[in-house]
Amino acid sequence: MKGKKARKDKIAFCILLSLTLVSLSPLILIIVKLLEVGARYLSVELFVEYPKNLGKQGGILNSILGSLILMVVSVTFSLPICLGTAIYLTEFVKNRKIRDMIDFLIDVLAGVPSIVFGIFGYYLFVYIIGLGFSLLSATLTLSLMMIPIMLRTIEETLKLIPKDIKLSSYALGASEWETTWNITIRMAAPGIVTGCLLAIGRILGETAPLILTTGYNFGVPQSFFEGVATMTFTIYQYIELGAAYPELLGKAAATGLFLIVLILVIDFLTLYISKKLSKMPLI
Repeated sequence: MKGKKARKDKIAFCILLSLTLVSLSPLILIIVKLLEVGARYLSVELFVEYPKNLGKQGGILNSILGSLILMVVSVTFSLPICLGTAIYLTEFVKNRKIRDMIDFLIDVLAGVPSIVFGIFGYYLFVYIIGLGFSLLSATLTLSLMMIPIMLRTIEETLKLIPKDIKLSSYALGASEWETTWNITIRMAAPGIVTGCLLAIGRILGETAPLILTTGYNFGVPQSFFEGVATMTFTIYQYIELGAAYPELLGKAAATGLFLIVLILVIDFLTLYISKKLSKMPLI
């Protein structure tokens, strides 16, 4: 009897391991292909030099710094909106119909394709408001894209906080705002960080909205009204020019490898920060 159970366990383990390898195979194939094309272009100069001669010489420092600037500014814009909305929905809205309607609209916003966000950002920020192809236009567009992912994650985290803890805070004389700020947000910190991570992962991999809003910059933007280079847009441009300049295809592959590594680093760093925040005292 024990022998049959052991064989069944081994068979189930082999099946699950095979399914895991199949699910990971696309990522492995992508990394292998990128290494095959771009490995010889990986160098210190690629990451510390600005592009020269339309990218055929130099590195991608402008796109690395541009992506980081765009990421930080977009989170700065969208996080207060998402955090405030999530607190309002979970702590203050008593009418279930209103909450359900808002949740439905958030789900609809989450399903909007990125190219539609790009068209909206171009028409509103670039054309009507007149911000032009700039860091500000791209930031506002990507901030809108981040809202549904970040908001939904923060909202679900706030819902998981036990009501008994809040009631205990009220019993000790704390006001509703003091409880929200000192208890609810502190306990939800890991979920807030996770929501930021998921949103950052989305905007780091976007290209279509950036084509319609960012413009380009061979350096670092000195103001919100200048164009900005990003890694995904740089990859897109290098691939377009790759037929005439094969070395740009190699640089595009190397940039793609760096982008994958950057996302992995952000994942591990966020996981570490989430664990640290979850261990902090509430008061």
